[in-house]
Amino acid sequence: MGRVVTYSLLGVLVGLAGRVVTLSGIQQALSVGVLMILVAAVPWVNRQVRTVEQAPSAFLERVMAPIGTFYRTGGPTAMLLVGLLNDLLPCGFVYAALSTAVTAGGVALSTVFMIGFGLGTGPAMLSVSLLGRVAGSTLRSRLRALVPVGLALVGLLLILRGLGLGGLISPALG
Repeated sequence: MGRVVTYSLLGVLVGLAGRVVTLSGIQQALSVGVLMILVAAVPWVNRQVRTVEQAPSAFLERVMAPIGTFYRTGGPTAMLLVGLLNDLLPCGFVYAALSTAVTAGGVALSTVFMIGFGLGTGPAMLSVSLLGRVAGSTLRSRLRALVPVGLALVGLLLILRGLGLGGLISPALG
């Protein structure tokens, strides 16, 4: 439940940002796909420049410390707080969802999209958690390496869609 609450608040924020971009008339030119491709490049940048990797460490420590404390405490309230804070940790899939939500066309639609994303990721999160316990580190490492590729592909599809060329991927603007 905490994850869904945080996702909905993030939906409000990106909905407001999307509204500003739409009102300024640059949404088409400022393709969210470009942003997604840049996010997909972060792991590569981290490997190339180790200082980039250290930049968010202070923030992550501030978020991770209470998550660990609440997790050890247990109980419904503590787990709600874990869910609320967990969404503040870096996640490529959340970035992809936020990149899509910003183009939803308004604050309400962005919020509803992110609530749906939060509810829809519940079964996936449970599955990943269970599979992570039985999968070896090699398989987990290989799957993790595919996340930037998936983000880049979705970003490319959003760029093609934003070009308004007509067709299945890029509907004609009218």
